[in-house]
Amino acid sequence: MTTPTDDPAALIDRLREILVASVMDRPPAAPIEPDDDLIAKGHIASLQMLDLVEALEKEFSIRIPHYEVAPENFETLRRMADYIAKKSGG
Repeated sequence: MTTPTDDPAALIDRLREILVASVMDRPPAAPIEPDDDLIAKGHIASLQMLDLVEALEKEFSIRIPHYEVAPENFETLRRMADYIAKKSGG
C-alpha cells in the first residue's frame, strides 16, 4: 500500500490540504506551489506555524521538536515534504 510519504507529489498535495485546513481562513486565490516561500508569500504567519506543526504531528504520527521548526524544514511545501518523509522513515 502506498502512503503519501512514499510519493513526493502526493505528500506535497496532502501538505497543501493540511496547510489550508489548519491555518488558512479560506483557500488561496492562486495555488500554493511546492517551492513558494510560505511566510514571504503570506500563506502563513510565523505564529500560525505552531498550529501547522500540531496538525502535521497528528496527521503523520510524528514528533517535531521545536528546534527543528526552522526554514530549512518548513519554508516551502517541498522542504516540509522532505522533512516529513525523513521523520516518517521514508
